[in-house]
Amino acid sequence: MNDLRTSLHRVADAVEPLPVDDDLWQRGQRARRRAQVLAVAAVVAVLASLGGVVTLVSTDREARTATAPDVPGGAIPSTIMDLTDLRTSDELTVGRASVAFVSDDGRAVVVTARDGEYHAPDLPGWDGGLLDLSPDGTHLSWTIDTDPEGRPRDGFALADLESGDLRLMSSGATGSITPDGISWAPSSQWLTWYADDAVTRTNITSHSQETSVVGKEVEWAAVDDDGLVTFYADGPRQWAADGGTYGRKRMAGDHAFDGARRGRNDAAIASPDGTTVALSSHAAVSAVDFLGTDRFEERTLATDLYPDGAVVRPLGWATDTLVLAQVDGPPGSYVEGPHLALFSAPNAPERQWTYRVVSREVPDQDVSIAVDLVPDLDGTPSQLLTHDFDARDGVDDPLAPMGIELSLFIGLGVAAAIAVLMALRWLWRRLLG
Repeated sequence: MNDLRTSLHRVADAVEPLPVDDDLWQRGQRARRRAQVLAVAAVVAVLASLGGVVTLVSTDREARTATAPDVPGGAIPSTIMDLTDLRTSDELTVGRASVAFVSDDGRAVVVTARDGEYHAPDLPGWDGGLLDLSPDGTHLSWTIDTDPEGRPRDGFALADLESGDLRLMSSGATGSITPDGISWAPSSQWLTWYADDAVTRTNITSHSQETSVVGKEVEWAAVDDDGLVTFYADGPRQWAADGGTYGRKRMAGDHAFDGARRGRNDAAIASPDGTTVALSSHAAVSAVDFLGTDRFEERTLATDLYPDGAVVRPLGWATDTLVLAQVDGPPGSYVEGPHLALFSAPNAPERQWTYRVVSREVPDQDVSIAVDLVPDLDGTPSQLLTHDFDARDGVDDPLAPMGIELSLFIGLGVAAAIAVLMALRWLWRRLLG
């Protein structure tokens, strides 16, 4: 190549230069400058395209792997999944829990509050029936048909998830019976349960237990922080402590329970101050029932959210006026299927009423939630009431900038850069041609 270049230089030096028109010379110079500018622009375009990909990917990666702030005491997971591939364990000391439910394959599932991990404890004596988590997430109760040694026994078990302590509970007054329903007090210091025509309340701290035989079938029962039990047995009644003696009394709100309403409620949760009881429905309703000592009120569901009503099961009181519920919206609802919602009870001023969807992904089965983990509302609609434990623990979904899989996104970026180069090359040839 060097010999050829040298020979060509010698030929050029020996030949007399041809005259070139000045206008033609200027046109050539301008074309050369345009070519240089286009070349630089092509390089910039390629760098910008690739740089844009890197920037988007880097930004997304930073957002996904950024260390999330710790949640004091734990939190409710943003997504509650019905996992069927969990390993069953005999360990009950899992720590404070946020969620408990029965999986689709019939196992008890507990989600721990500090890390969002799923556990499948082998609950001693569990009959596959009721499973209830206390509002503070520290205790778990379940119905049993055997004791830990496998001997037949009806009643329910109570476990401290932090210490692992286990107690078997039954009613001494009516013999050993299995509860038809269990309801916790907002303070987690009391629980009440009922079966047939009897209501029982248990004090978690003192381990004391009393039973009242009503003589009529009990349909639901709830207990407040003072141990006051509100229940329904051929009308709403209350069972309160007064100087060491206990007695039942009819409630003033009894007249509000007409024939059309009776039988539609199948569970209840008492407010912290005991003035209001939130009632569950077992069929789609347009309003949630609330029973007070001297009144009966309804909290109407917004028709734009649930035009055909919804099945509402209160899970607990987050505050004196806010109820967390599992809502099952039929087709056509704003959120179809089971989800968690936080809404105001009628005992709050109407100007303060709110309705917030807390989690859109909840198992089809009944769930039990540690409502104490619901944060206080700060007044902003964008406030997150749950925590994405997958993101915090580094279990990230595959990166998908702008909703596109990462590998495909990079490929599209390279293709775009090539397309820009081809367009510039075509334009270059047109300008030079």
